[in-house]
Amino acid sequence: MNAPNQENRVAGPRLVAIVGPFQSGKTSLLEGILARGGAVARQGSVREGTTVGDSSSEARSHAMSVEPNIASIDYLGDRLTFFDSPGSIEFIHDMRYALPVCDAAVVVCEADPRKIPALQVILRELEDLGLPRILFLNKIDQANGRLRETLEMLQPASRTPLLLRQIPVWEDGVATGFVDLALERAFVYREAAPSSVIEMPAGVLPEEKQARYLMLEKLADYDDALMEQLISDIDPPKDLVFDDLARELRDGQVVPVLLGSAIGGHGVTRLLKALRHESPGVVHTRKRLGIEDKGPALAQVMRTVHTAHGGKLSLARVLRGAFTDGATVVNSRDVEERIGGLARLMGAMSSKLTRAEEGDTVAFARLEDLATGDRIADGRTAPSLGPTAGAPPDIQIPPRQPISPDTAFNVSFHIALMLRFDVLNPTTHPCQTAVSPCDAHETYTDPFAIANPGRWFSHSGSKTIVVPPSQFPVEVTFVGVISIGPPDTSAPVAMLSA
Repeated sequence: MNAPNQENRVAGPRLVAIVGPFQSGKTSLLEGILARGGAVARQGSVREGTTVGDSSSEARSHAMSVEPNIASIDYLGDRLTFFDSPGSIEFIHDMRYALPVCDAAVVVCEADPRKIPALQVILRELEDLGLPRILFLNKIDQANGRLRETLEMLQPASRTPLLLRQIPVWEDGVATGFVDLALERAFVYREAAPSSVIEMPAGVLPEEKQARYLMLEKLADYDDALMEQLISDIDPPKDLVFDDLARELRDGQVVPVLLGSAIGGHGVTRLLKALRHESPGVVHTRKRLGIEDKGPALAQVMRTVHTAHGGKLSLARVLRGAFTDGATVVNSRDVEERIGGLARLMGAMSSKLTRAEEGDTVAFARLEDLATGDRIADGRTAPSLGPTAGAPPDIQIPPRQPISPDTAFNVSFHIALMLRFDVLNPTTHPCQTAVSPCDAHETYTDPFAIANPGRWFSHSGSKTIVVPPSQFPVEVTFVGVISIGPPDTSAPVAMLSA
């Protein structure tokens, strides 16, 4: 059977975001990718605390991502870097600087109607960016409904048509494999190993024929030649089908849907092959960002971290040209600095590099005047700031404000925002950050005595918070906007007062 057309495949490094609602299985999918890609010998487990990502003590104790995970694999000659973004709304800002410089996104979801609103928010941001995306329907081994009904439930979350690429093979009510509709091949899941090809089960053939025709019919909406073949009852060549799949994904005309179980690593190999053969590369990303192909080396910072021993690291995507360790660069504020090291990140680990090529995602060390969202270039002209996804509106952000013990601290606003209370005495409360999870018009006497210190909580409305003397000294910080609510011209946009 024909394989995807190698000549039309985009080669070179890719950056892929892994996004999705809270607890949908994103980190487990990343672990499956690392195992199938040969980066680790055995797939890590979130439950057992053996993952490459989520290595911090806070992430381990809460069994959830509290910061992005970055890791790379070399898969069949191509480097694929994955940016696993936390799904909890408190950390949604982490993905907004990364998404614009990604080549594609894998949206992890499940057949849970309660998570559709969160899925819709994520898909809207991807659609607004024009970022190609694949939907990975996770936990297929736990599914108990018809796949078509699941797609009908998920479709309202996406403005772009969902394109079913696979159908499950059922055995005693459990998904034991799948049929690839483009390849017309059946696969069986294997424990801790890639799925293997099997003979097409006789009972699956009628459903496979119908599902494949529906897939081709949707592809033909954007390909007249394919439409003519379908009308003439001609089975199209597989090269044409794969070319259409790649083109329509890159153009944002369809959202392919793949099936699997991240914890078991099921469906991961087919996902990797789809990304390798069909996802765009840095050339497409430059075009989407309006960056010229020719010019000095250019990179955009998507995340900043401070390490105990390595100092400041600026994780950036090289959008054009190449950078070498020790080279002098200029940032978006026209400040020149010298690169103090280059490294590739693998979870909490890093490996040194001497050169970062076009398309690579690497950490630039000790660029002290560089901020997240900045761009750096090796020329003499300062580059413009990079875009962010879902940027909040232009509002006046109050500065940090100290407050006195036993003083009611009033917060009034008509937008959804995030507040953070920082304990400034490390000897009494080491490294703790907390906020009050109260509803509007309620008073809490101890906002620090909550179950999960260090967590962020979103707020909206008007509330009064009383901080007892035992918690001082503290500061309150207006952190940022999550979403805009109904307009209310009678209320100030944001007001902090003691």
